[in-house]
Amino acid sequence: MDTQVKVSIIIPVYNGAEFLRRSFDSALYQTLPEVEVIAVNDCSPDPRDAEIMCQYEKLYPGKFRALFHDTNMRQGGARNTGIKSAGGEYFLCVDQDDYIDLLMCEKMYNKAKADNADLVLCGYGIHYNGKVKHKVPNVEVENAKAPDRYKHLDCNAVWTLLVKTRFIINNELYFPYGTTSDDAITFLWYLAAEKIARVGETFYHWCYNPASASIASDYKHFLSHSEPFETFLNYPFWSKVSENDRKNLSYAVIKFFSKLFIFYVWNRQIEQAKLLDIWDHNKRVFKKLDLSKESETLISLISDKITSQDLSKELFQLLVFDDAGKRLNNRVTIFGCGVRGKRLAEYLESIKVPFEITDSDPEQYGMTICNKIVKPWNELKESTDLVIVSPFAALEDIKKIIHTSNIDVIDFDDLLGI
Repeated sequence: MDTQVKVSIIIPVYNGAEFLRRSFDSALYQTLPEVEVIAVNDCSPDPRDAEIMCQYEKLYPGKFRALFHDTNMRQGGARNTGIKSAGGEYFLCVDQDDYIDLLMCEKMYNKAKADNADLVLCGYGIHYNGKVKHKVPNVEVENAKAPDRYKHLDCNAVWTLLVKTRFIINNELYFPYGTTSDDAITFLWYLAAEKIARVGETFYHWCYNPASASIASDYKHFLSHSEPFETFLNYPFWSKVSENDRKNLSYAVIKFFSKLFIFYVWNRQIEQAKLLDIWDHNKRVFKKLDLSKESETLISLISDKITSQDLSKELFQLLVFDDAGKRLNNRVTIFGCGVRGKRLAEYLESIKVPFEITDSDPEQYGMTICNKIVKPWNELKESTDLVIVSPFAALEDIKKIIHTSNIDVIDFDDLLGI
């Protein structure tokens, strides 16, 4: 490994010409000088991708490398190609339609070296409809023991992580091939890492792209989510994991995917029949993992609810609120009656959770949503224990409106950890 390179930035490329220059530039102009950029063209059918890659390779010799696959290996395969050719002590994965802060590599590399960490997490911004929502990693993940790290895992996306290259090579924890969903590998990384560190700043910028694999083909993409977990059984590292840790991991996996079910139901992106297909597929995969009694109970409960088309309050509490599920027995108010608020209202009504609904816009008062009249916040605050904020990136603004510590305020998206 070339010790002159501190961080290798790996960018899989497939039909990304519209975004490539923004992504490449954010990687090349890092304040840390010892950075290389590895772009891996995964048989993109758009010739502009190759043209842009070759242009950058000529403009930045020794700094930018363009690699090309002979067969399509999906994102995981492209990232593996990048890892195996990386000269950096650490690597970072960036999606082609996103970009990174120019300080990202410098700040995260310095943190990794100071803490001798295998993994370093950072905060990220979600860019959607002209708004940005910032999320930062839970501080407790740094000191948590391996089996408990999942309790503090706010996001399992690989692009939030700076990863020690040798850590992946030594443990043979490469990405699974042939699936659009390869973030599952981070579950094993969290378990295998001797030291995890974090920085609380937002360095990664995830940009909504309706053509991306995770959005454009919801059914096929979601169906592939559980597939990487089958590969765990063949990883040399898996055989070294204790039975108890495997059971803890399996339970975390099952809860993670089960939460995604509620997300898809809320957003009406997949019809019921396909949801049943997905759950049957996931269930077959889960049965191959080491299951605890809690895992088997959860699988059984979800199977009953999915089959009967009844995603009930009991299941909602278990998946979304964990040990704090009792909060749904409190007096709930939805803040915001836009599209997301209406969907949440419909869902709470369907699982028989009593709620009220309000909005910061007086013009909405008097509207009827799910047989509930939209009321001013002042009329509801004395009878509310829990507020669910539905507008995107509005949590902090609405907290200022509520302005009391006696009411629990949570974000719509944070219900699922997304």
